[in-house]
Amino acid sequence: MKTLSILLSFLILCFFSINAQNQETDDYVIITTGESFGDIILNKSSVEDVLKKYGEKYKNKEKVWTEHFVGEGYVEVSSNTMLYKKINLIFYFVKQGDKHKNKLEEIIIKSPVKAKTAKGIILGQSTFKDVVDKYGNTFWTYSNKNKRVTKAYKGIKFSASYQKKVKHFDKKEFNEKYYEYVIDRITISMPMKK
Repeated sequence: MKTLSILLSFLILCFFSINAQNQETDDYVIITTGESFGDIILNKSSVEDVLKKYGEKYKNKEKVWTEHFVGEGYVEVSSNTMLYKKINLIFYFVKQGDKHKNKLEEIIIKSPVKAKTAKGIILGQSTFKDVVDKYGNTFWTYSNKNKRVTKAYKGIKFSASYQKKVKHFDKKEFNEKYYEYVIDRITISMPMKK
């Protein structure tokens, strides 16, 4: 009887331990490269889908310009940026002319949003070294205006902020200095068609 009681206690403990681990990973919104942020899907989700999921407390920025497209001539293009400042999300929609609907082309996810990529990069915890280990090496880009350093891949960009102005690019220095920087922004976008 004592053995059965110990065995039952052990099984219950195992169940709660496994359940707690699953809940911890389930708290993260999954970012799929070039495709989605949770159930918001690039090139498919609408402004209404974003409003339904995240509400109406956002700042809207609109721009309109004209571009020339082969076979279509000059077309009016408009962009609509939905900036959810309190929850650190930005959704970027683009519309070309009257024939096309608003297309969700880019989503910017900023720390401290609890998100991770399908390959396991955790926003606000993983470093550029982790990114290179999971996605491979690619070139560095930086912006002194925005004080951000970035590694870009097809359909996804990882970036972190830095304090001091970069005076010149030195690959060795970047690899030594910035590999340990924690990723505080992930941007997903539609991969460019060839």
